[in-house]
Amino acid sequence: MLVVEDNASSGAAMGRHLNAMGMNVVVAESGAAGLAHVAGAAHTDLIIVDARMPGSDGFDFVAQLARTRPGGRVLMMTGAADLNQR
Repeated sequence: MLVVEDNASSGAAMGRHLNAMGMNVVVAESGAAGLAHVAGAAHTDLIIVDARMPGSDGFDFVAQLARTRPGGRVLMMTGAADLNQR
């Protein structure tokens, strides 16, 4: 499983909780780092991505992922109150 979250403490917390549930988790702190991980991984069961990140946001990440790994399973989340403020 891959967690793409620009907030280091949030990403670490998600990683800890998912690891405690027995999942193998990698945390990437940017869309670029997440895409680099996916490119080098044989398989990623699920990607949890923050919708609101500086630079390449979650929407950009998913669009790029669809070109390189079509059919990948993605769960997008955010702590932002308004997704329209991209």
